[in-house]
Amino acid sequence: MALLVVSGVSAGWYFGGGYERWREGRELRAMCRGTVGAADMKELFRSGEMIRASDREPGRGELAYCDAFSTGSAREIVFSIGWGDEIATSALDILGWRDYPSSAMLVPVGAGWSGVLDPHGGPTLVMVVPCGGAGAGKQLVVTLRGQHWSFFEDQDPEQRARFGRIGARVAERASAEWGCGVAPGGRIERLITEEEGTKPAPGTASGTCTGVPGKVQEWPTDAKAPIEECRTYLRRRPDDPSMKLSAFYPPFGSAVRPAIGLAGDSHGPGAPKHRGYQWATAACPGGEAFYLVQGTEEPGETTPREALAGFARESAKRHGCAEPVLP
Repeated sequence: MALLVVSGVSAGWYFGGGYERWREGRELRAMCRGTVGAADMKELFRSGEMIRASDREPGRGELAYCDAFSTGSAREIVFSIGWGDEIATSALDILGWRDYPSSAMLVPVGAGWSGVLDPHGGPTLVMVVPCGGAGAGKQLVVTLRGQHWSFFEDQDPEQRARFGRIGARVAERASAEWGCGVAPGGRIERLITEEEGTKPAPGTASGTCTGVPGKVQEWPTDAKAPIEECRTYLRRRPDDPSMKLSAFYPPFGSAVRPAIGLAGDSHGPGAPKHRGYQWATAACPGGEAFYLVQGTEEPGETTPREALAGFARESAKRHGCAEPVLP
């Protein structure tokens, strides 16, 4: 009789969902060497559905790679962790820089973190953590990529901030796991959107477009942001974007070159006309910065070189870099 009771309890636990909950917890705890918390995933998915997770074989240059998805839906999030000098190019690829300049506008994470958010098509969050201790002189890059379903459904600002906070927690745990010490940064209360970029009167820019003449759209500056961006508009067609300016700081300053067709250090600052962009460089703490302007020259408007010069100089100052080398 005792045997039947035990069997009944076991069957009830199994068919009542006990086994699936145990399996879910085990899988979530194992994600990316424990850097992704089970509670984080429950908080992010905000659903009573079961969450499945897998800790996958890291790719080239990665230290960890894992993903989680909500059963019964297409909601999924993928995590990648690696050293900046090895996975910076793939992180740029995730942010949309795939063999040609990206049209997406990235916004800073803020709150003391070195990170950027692409709120579209995913979204995607990239965090950079300077490494001391065992990895002195290196940087950890942590990426979070939502897939198949917008984690910012209805542009919920709290869900957007939640996404940023979870990215920060993963970055903190990764910093501890790989011997980098305490990760800088505080609690992320808010993440801005691309649509929140302001359009100040010409000549009065005080954000990411400081130093750029003409009509612009800009976002708040952040001296820790690894990527900064600015957009210009035509005076006679004020709703038509004309140029996009981007600044890339270590570890992305060198990694962006192959993404736009420049091989290594074989090219100095210049303007390949068939690509429609110009670039500049600057020496910065930890490596090289790369400044890029996309767009063609319009008669009577600010020239790409003028926009690039003002943008690069002001951005370099914020980040403690040397005077940019301009085309």
